[in-house]
Amino acid sequence: MPKRTCLGCQAIKEKKDLVRIALGEGKKLTLDPQRKITGRGTYLCQEKGKIKSSCLNKAIAKKAFNHAFKKEIKITKIHPAPSSHHHGSC
Repeated sequence: MPKRTCLGCQAIKEKKDLVRIALGEGKKLTLDPQRKITGRGTYLCQEKGKIKSSCLNKAIAKKAFNHAFKKEIKITKIHPAPSSHHHGSC
């Protein structure tokens, strides 16, 4: 399985052990557990299926999302994954 680096703690882990966050519709940070949102994405460690808060806090503190998405990201919320019946834009 491919390995990825956590944006917060920089740990290198298998993709299955990390949560993918993509820049979704409307340029909103969106959880992408199925890894199906096209475009740039990044990864954070997970605990019990949720983003590990310490990794999220580290990523926010060092403005790592700006670097990962190559633009300024204002983080107010990470949105849930789109529903499974939604396939692309209408």
